[in-house]
Amino acid sequence: MQTVSIIIPTYNRLGWLRRTVDNILEQIRPPDEIIIVNDGSTDGTSDYLNSLSTADRRFIIFHQTQQGRSSARNQGLALASSTWLLLHDDDDLMPKDSLKRRLSYLEDHPAVEVLYGNSIMIDDKDHLINRSPRVARQHPAGNVFAVIALENLAPIHAYLFKRSCLSRADWFDPKLTVAEDWDFWIRLATHATFDHLPAVVAYYRIHPNMSSHAGYEAACATVAIQKRAIALPAFDQLSSSVQFTLLRDVTLRCLYTGEFEEAASIITQARQLDSVSVPQSIMAATIALLARLMPVTVPAKWLIVRMILELIRRYR
Repeated sequence: MQTVSIIIPTYNRLGWLRRTVDNILEQIRPPDEIIIVNDGSTDGTSDYLNSLSTADRRFIIFHQTQQGRSSARNQGLALASSTWLLLHDDDDLMPKDSLKRRLSYLEDHPAVEVLYGNSIMIDDKDHLINRSPRVARQHPAGNVFAVIALENLAPIHAYLFKRSCLSRADWFDPKLTVAEDWDFWIRLATHATFDHLPAVVAYYRIHPNMSSHAGYEAACATVAIQKRAIALPAFDQLSSSVQFTLLRDVTLRCLYTGEFEEAASIITQARQLDSVSVPQSIMAATIALLARLMPVTVPAKWLIVRMILELIRRYR
């Protein structure tokens, strides 16, 4: 029999958490375990969680001092005992048939270890922001490392994965506070078999107090995650053309964030690949020169970034 554990870290979001828990309990195929890790909340969350565990033995509640979302998720992973695990934020929702559809698909595809699906964004009133599903540009299956290192394929609760494919080395890095889930999926993709379910399985909430990041901060997080990806042994197993695509992507983001020395180092690595042309070598030399000229004033720095991005667009 296939069983499912849902793991939710929470911190001072009692209102959202209540809605999320209600939604999980409304699932046509309910979960077998609902693990909620209270990461030091001070807003009444503790009393609410204790009442849940008293009323329903499926709830496993763990209280800890505030250590961050990654640490809380790791605690949930340690407590989980089901065949399949689903990581869930404390403010998101799922369609009522989400678990049922996913488990039904997995019964027909026994080799799959990680299943991800589509999502739709909702607002703070549970209204759909866009009825068109939010999907990745590609929907890879099998070994997805080459694609997922370029972009996260789905929100965290749109994934369902087998507990048996997870090792302690795959757990969340507590040092990461942004895009830590993407880093988790990248490392899992180095050895697990993925598949895509072409159906909406998750509602991703957009609201003023959400923990997601955008703009410059998001770019910095993306650079950090992708630099970790290219340091993995799985990167060395990719074809030279795929390696170059990823290195170029990291370089572009390093330029955006102003990490010129890092950009120069990465593009130098890319130059060693067969697919790199002479104009791109010129670009690498330009980046190296600018790295030596830094620091400069902020306005000048962004002007330089725009100039380099234009150069890359000409020769990519």
